Amino acid sequence: GVKRQQTRIEVFRAQDKLNPKSPKGLDIFDMLLPVLMPLAATEFSEELLFPEELFPFQRAGVKWLFENECALLADDMGLGKTVQAITAFRALLRRSKAIHALVICPKSVLPNWMHEMERWAPELVAIRLHGSQLTRRMGWKAFNKKCHVLVTTYEVVRNDIDVIKGSKFDGVIADEIQRIKNDNDTSRAMRELVSDRKWGLSGTPLENSIDDVIGIFAFIKKGLFSPGEKTFL
Repeated sequence: GVKRQQTRIEVFRAQDKLNPKSPKGLDIFDMLLPVLMPLAATEFSEELLFPEELFPFQRAGVKWLFENECALLADDMGLGKTVQAITAFRALLRRSKAIHALVICPKSVLPNWMHEMERWAPELVAIRLHGSQLTRRMGWKAFNKKCHVLVTTYEVVRNDIDVIKGSKFDGVIADEIQRIKNDNDTSRAMRELVSDRKWGLSGTPLENSIDDVIGIFAFIKKGLFSPGEKTFL
């Protein structure tokens, strides 16, 4: 139930405060949690509740994401793009259209994602993937089917792409997706991710020129632009 899911999240978070180390320097919670966690639930008895009512434009955004496997949500900053993406994925899961999502965001907003997941989707298991390289490598393999939402950063994806690219996700959500507008190691790593459903969130998808959008859509929908255009395909 909801209480069990929240407990798992809190146990994982407790490592930041307690931080008992093994002889090899690996956090003991990182070792135990992947083993002890059951597979992510696919059926829920709880009613689908929300902490507050969505605005009409947010409901429209949720509908847009729910109905489109490849989508760019470009609301201005502060209008609740995170909440819309969480609600849309939550609806997909309830309709048995998805089980496991990967969220990639800047490190500065990672705590906000965890907070909003707990607030807007308390019945789902959300895990923050971070820490040492060994911890992350264990996490990618162990958590792939044991949580509903795996939240990490662009830097982790770039550094761990050799481990990640063998996995397929039901959805990949790239927050502040303008971070990959240029052709670099991070954007190339993002294009290695395998998922039929890719959503981008950004308040500023077009910062300098149309090339910004072309770079973003090289991840969201590869092949959208013709070969004659400047592209990162």
